[in-house]
Amino acid sequence: MVIGGRGPRLLDIVRMLQIITSSLRTFICIDAWDECAATHRIKLLISLKQILETSPSTRIFIIGRPHIRAEIEKRLAGRVISVLVGPSNDDIIEYLRLRLDEDETPDAMDESLEADILEKIPRNMSEMFLLVSLNIDAILHEPTISRRREKLSKMTDGLELGDVYGATIERIKAQDGGKSRPEIAALMWISHADRHKRMSSATP
Repeated sequence: MVIGGRGPRLLDIVRMLQIITSSLRTFICIDAWDECAATHRIKLLISLKQILETSPSTRIFIIGRPHIRAEIEKRLAGRVISVLVGPSNDDIIEYLRLRLDEDETPDAMDESLEADILEKIPRNMSEMFLLVSLNIDAILHEPTISRRREKLSKMTDGLELGDVYGATIERIKAQDGGKSRPEIAALMWISHADRHKRMSSATP
């Protein structure tokens, strides 16, 4: 949107929203808050606070990773309810059971390996559902029980995550045109986050 030959300033947007929210109950939803630069987040939080002060019935729904909760609670003190959302252990096990039921090579699976998959993957990868999906994909791609077991062992030790990410990136690149760019960016971000987490946990 362009006003008078220039894009709207933040102040203009805040005033517009204050006018709208003063007469209508409004819900403002903001996704991927943590992907916004820290300096911009502070300015946005100040602006959101101004909107809430003039329109207390307005509700703001912000989605982001847990580390941004403190800054939101600080800037919007007294107005914040935080809810931690993530896959439960039961969710992951149910998903894995579904994938195992859909296994196209059932001869490459036995009860012992299935039990190990249902025990080790939720224990080691419960914080990122995408990792669960990537790893079960890679395991089921193997043609024999022994190779699947070897893949499971290496993945739960973090030794083959790079191969999993690489294969997934190649699959994403096969999509049409620019559609693959957001998915690749997200996957690379997750890869970096997971690597940082593992390095941090290994530091005494």
